[in-house]
Amino acid sequence: MNKKLAHALHYLIWLSGVSNWNMEAAKLANSIVMSEATSFRNRQRPLTGAKIVKAPRGPIPDKYYEHLRWLEREGLINIFGAAQLCKSLSRPDLSAFEDRDLAIMADMAESCSKKYTSADLSNPFRDDIWETLGIGDEIPLTACLPGKIVPGNPEPLEKSRQELKNMGC
Repeated sequence: MNKKLAHALHYLIWLSGVSNWNMEAAKLANSIVMSEATSFRNRQRPLTGAKIVKAPRGPIPDKYYEHLRWLEREGLINIFGAAQLCKSLSRPDLSAFEDRDLAIMADMAESCSKKYTSADLSNPFRDDIWETLGIGDEIPLTACLPGKIVPGNPEPLEKSRQELKNMGC
């Protein structure tokens, strides 16, 4: 279990709730993959260190659904419906992340939630590298890079900070 990945997923789910975005499991996977790749591109290090693997509908973190089930068993999130909509039940533990990490995740989550469908997000990955890999094979982060560098929008981060402050954190 990659606890940093679990906490990143919890943050993205929580952020989608306070921002009124819908975050089903497919868009959540795209958000974290894009966050990992953007962090790798902008900061020369991955966000959580999660291995990214090929799945039938696009790249996902290795053991992605195990992490979601762990969060649900721990009482941190609920997953419901055919689209596996995720809802946070508590504040996320952000102690492992720098502000810049949170800004990257917030920006990627907003893009994935508001601007694109899950199919739109997985199509750019279907290239020569994608075609040579089998299901479950690791995808290099360099193959997951978004088309442009996204520095991280501070607005969702400020909203997160305000929500945490309002909750007494």
